[in-house]
Amino acid sequence: LRAFLPEGATDGEIREEVEKAAAALGAPTAKDMGAVMKTALAALKLTGKVVDGKKVSEAVKARLA
Repeated sequence: LRAFLPEGATDGEIREEVEKAAAALGAPTAKDMGAVMKTALAALKLTGKVVDGKKVSEAVKARLA
């Protein structure tokens, strides 16, 4: 079955996209979490990989903390 499932985004790819999103938005504080999440998730979904929103949320929290 796994052969038919799309590949998931790695932790490294998630961190990279979160970093790019935060830099592009100039998001220095946790108040910007929603905008960073939205931008990072959109970029990750364009890769065609499965994205775990919880992992993205954790990466955003770590980046903006």
